[in-house]
Amino acid sequence: MNRLHWICTISTRFFPAFMLMFFFTVAQSQSYCPNLDFSAGNFANWEGYYGDFYNPQAEYGFVWDTFNPRHMIIQSPGTKDFTTCNGLTTVAPGEAYSARLGNADVNAEAEELRYTYTVSSDNNLFIYKYAVVLEDPGHVPSHQPSFTIEVRNQEGTVFDPQCGYYYVYAQPGMPGWNSCRNSTGLDSTTVVWKDWTTVGLNLSDLVGQTITVVFTTRDCEEGGHFGYAYLSAHCSKLQLNVGFCVENSTVTVTAPPGFSYLWNTGETTQTISVEDPVPGMVDSCQLTSVNGCKVTIKALIQPTILHADFNYKPECSEDPIAFSDTSTINQNAVVDWKWDFGDGTPEVVHTPKPFHAFKDPGSYDVTMVSFSTEGCSDTVVKTITILPKIKVDLGNDVNVHWSQTIDLDAGNPGSTYLWSTGATTQSVTVGGSQTVWVSVVNDNCSATDTIKIHEYPRCLMDVPNAFSPNGDGQNDKLYVYGGGFYDFEFLIFDRSGEQVFSTRDQNEGWDGTYKGQPLGTGVYNYILRGSCIDGDPVFKKGNITLLK
Repeated sequence: MNRLHWICTISTRFFPAFMLMFFFTVAQSQSYCPNLDFSAGNFANWEGYYGDFYNPQAEYGFVWDTFNPRHMIIQSPGTKDFTTCNGLTTVAPGEAYSARLGNADVNAEAEELRYTYTVSSDNNLFIYKYAVVLEDPGHVPSHQPSFTIEVRNQEGTVFDPQCGYYYVYAQPGMPGWNSCRNSTGLDSTTVVWKDWTTVGLNLSDLVGQTITVVFTTRDCEEGGHFGYAYLSAHCSKLQLNVGFCVENSTVTVTAPPGFSYLWNTGETTQTISVEDPVPGMVDSCQLTSVNGCKVTIKALIQPTILHADFNYKPECSEDPIAFSDTSTINQNAVVDWKWDFGDGTPEVVHTPKPFHAFKDPGSYDVTMVSFSTEGCSDTVVKTITILPKIKVDLGNDVNVHWSQTIDLDAGNPGSTYLWSTGATTQSVTVGGSQTVWVSVVNDNCSATDTIKIHEYPRCLMDVPNAFSPNGDGQNDKLYVYGGGFYDFEFLIFDRSGEQVFSTRDQNEGWDGTYKGQPLGTGVYNYILRGSCIDGDPVFKKGNITLLK
């Protein structure tokens, strides 16, 4: 059955206030339907399937073929679709991303995308945008390339055969469609394509239920002709948005996108203007979806009351302070902000939670202006006090003698202290090799510092009492072992007192020779002297036995 006559294009006569309002509604709605608009640049929260003409969901997953994927994310601004003779842009106007479902390949392929969410009063309006490209080979209708949209309830069936279902197949002369002669294979065929169209679905009767929206594309059954679509979607609250600032004499009332409209005033545009409104009056609009389903929604005309406010966590000069908007509003939403921190720095805009560091201590008048959806504004000024930043300096890293301790002082009397040692006093005495840190807090200001302490070891010097320079690889040289000293000197004497070896290099050992000739076995005397790294002198003497 061809239900093409359901399709209509919504009015493009938008007022500037509505453009801002709809942008905010879309952006806000994604928290209820995350990544429904593919804004993450991927298929997160979506399910993908692929198969053939008779079983599009045969396989679960996404086909990311490099040359012609069957599920594809396209980033704005997109490109021109070549099979439509470059008449169709692949990303919907005003969107950052779209998804392409299917491709220009053939072989009776079919693909699905599904999105599941629980309907609430905050997301009972499902808006989708689609563009369809179908090759028309002139087969019997049931074998033609096609595109289907279904809204299924939690039992998996279409919740309403009229309001929850749309199906179209390739055919010539469809109202609102375009055609293009396309030569992609052995023969030249006509491609029929539908430019981007916005459709709204009223899901108010399904509040509390989990629904799944299913998009399906199919090539022709015979396998020689293609069908594919481009998609984007949003969810939001089904309501009329009232733009009424206290100082204005005109109100704009805007209905959701994706419908045709009939207001109680008889107007048929998406947005209407009301001159000299009387607070408490009611406007209503009958919405008709592309499939003929109707719903009437009402709006109470009342001014937007916006109270600007913000809070902050007190900090000190040079430290970033977190500011946060806490404005309240009786209708619509707070959608923009302007901050002036009163210290001569440039204004900060478009963020409800800026960070700002004041260079110097003192008092500052911080001004925030908040703006509502329809452009109403309110201003708040708060004087905040910035305290001097506290300084903590434990000094440079230090080397100490093994027997020494050092005193560390964090300064800033009257503060609260916490040392890595567990101490909570202003000063501590420490020794040994360690890293010491302190955290100091004073009047909401805090600072930390760290110092590394390195302990010099005791001097260790000693000489073996014998060695055997016989070339067997065992104790062939006599070395001094130990460390922690400098100005090293090692002297060896024979029994007559003649010096037979000397070195100032600890890595140089004695091989038992004198003037290149090996000496005989016996007892030899040595003197070992130097200075510890802490300056204490070292002197040692004794004897060693030369063995063969």
